Amino acid sequence: TFTAIGTSGTANLSGLIGYKAESGRKLTVKDTLHSAQTSSIAFTVNPDAAFTVVFSDLVAGFAGEPLDTKISTPIYSACVPSGSTAPCALSPASTGVKVLIRDKFRNNVADHTPVSIGATASLAGTSSGIATFGDLPGFVTLGPAQITATTTDGTSRSGLSRTFQIVSDVKACTGTSCINKALGSTNSKTYVNSWSQITASGCGFYCGTVNVLQSTRLTASTAKQCGNSTWVSDISDQRVTGTGTQVTSTGLELIVIPKATLKASNVLNRGPANFNICFGAIWIGGGPGTTGWLGKTSATNNRLVAATMVRDDAVQPQGVRWYGIPANCGTAGLSASDPCILLRTKQKADIRSVLGSDAASIMNDADLGIVIRVGTASSPSSWDGGSHPF
Repeated sequence: TFTAIGTSGTANLSGLIGYKAESGRKLTVKDTLHSAQTSSIAFTVNPDAAFTVVFSDLVAGFAGEPLDTKISTPIYSACVPSGSTAPCALSPASTGVKVLIRDKFRNNVADHTPVSIGATASLAGTSSGIATFGDLPGFVTLGPAQITATTTDGTSRSGLSRTFQIVSDVKACTGTSCINKALGSTNSKTYVNSWSQITASGCGFYCGTVNVLQSTRLTASTAKQCGNSTWVSDISDQRVTGTGTQVTSTGLELIVIPKATLKASNVLNRGPANFNICFGAIWIGGGPGTTGWLGKTSATNNRLVAATMVRDDAVQPQGVRWYGIPANCGTAGLSASDPCILLRTKQKADIRSVLGSDAASIMNDADLGIVIRVGTASSPSSWDGGSHPF
């Protein structure tokens, strides 16, 4: 309500401000002395200049954050499985990265407000406050990444995405079983190969609001974890991301350390039983989190201890990993939902017998294969994570 005093039949309503951007707005004026009133013609209150740029807003139900992305492929916020080498179908089937832009009164900015993603010099214009970047060009370097969106209408307002991962390979999962393979570069003396399979409950990995991706990043690491800093090979970081990851019920990951890598690390003659995995597990189940899992005290001490929680800002939205050394599956006191070692072998036939021919295809005799199991049909579990052999 705005009150003004009339003089000679005229009232000046200067200072009247509209904060909500809308069309069809009318002002109603009432003469409180004579109880007469009238309304203005309809007019439009336009939004102010851009003030905030965000990739997500839970309150508004807006989600535009980038998904983990295969190296040198486009970046999306929702991925429709392509069934080909590139994991995601091109837009508009898959949804590009999106940003929501508002003025300082939380109104959506005017349509066609120009926005740029700086890392790729991609341009888009807003519609109802949202700018969508169709097939946003990807990155050519593995590792954590972020992108910045900036208005280019003179306001220069910017927003930063969450941290996401540029990985060796991604599988856009469908059905109730999802397999992903990643082969290391033989240019590295410490390369590894990886094969992983996850299974799902319910209608599977791609239905309704569920859109699950399985990714693998193969990379060198000198980090000290699990009481160790000397590693046999590169790390294989297997991730389950997207929306609805809690449908994941079981997981199997095969880490293959080729003979050439074993030789380069001076462990060629070490028996399979003498190798271990430092497993940086990430909780992908529903709810706020977990209290961890049980693993070995050390490579030579089989007493079970709780995994150690370590902050990792590159892991979003969880923000932490739980590091431990998986014990052999079936160890007394170990839950079936705890990550564990199902098999260690240098025989390709053993891998074929346990995991099938597809998994065995990434291994040769004399290579070392280590199989990590997470959950069983009768005891589902929701972990993924990075595996570092030592």
